[in-house]
Amino acid sequence: MHSFILWSARLLFILLLAALIWLSLAGQGEPGSGWLDFIIWDKAKHFLAYLALCAVGMVAFPRMPLPVLFLALLAQSAIIEAAQPYFGRSRDIADLMANLAGLLTVPACLIAGEMRSRLTRAREGDLILPAELVSRSMMDRK
Repeated sequence: MHSFILWSARLLFILLLAALIWLSLAGQGEPGSGWLDFIIWDKAKHFLAYLALCAVGMVAFPRMPLPVLFLALLAQSAIIEAAQPYFGRSRDIADLMANLAGLLTVPACLIAGEMRSRLTRAREGDLILPAELVSRSMMDRK
């Protein structure tokens, strides 16, 4: 089962990457004619595409260090943005920033989830909150 999930995730990653490259370089055509027109704001499309690509990439390549995956996807994003003028599209740094935000969201959510998990597992007394520090220091002065 593990192997099936891994190879399915890898196939999905390749399909997502190919679709993303094609959509980024192919041009947009007439407004209202695209299948992604339900997302009105262009930067939201960039954000969601790279969020999905990063999330699937983390599952598809579990042994790859997160910084390596992140930098590879960021480099791929920058290369696409640099190549767009050669395909009749315009280069836009805001697109690259939206891609970066999508890439950063996945690890940020994982880190937040891990912190939440640690906080909920912490035994009473292991975790000192700022209010407790103040009250303890006040009691020490007496």
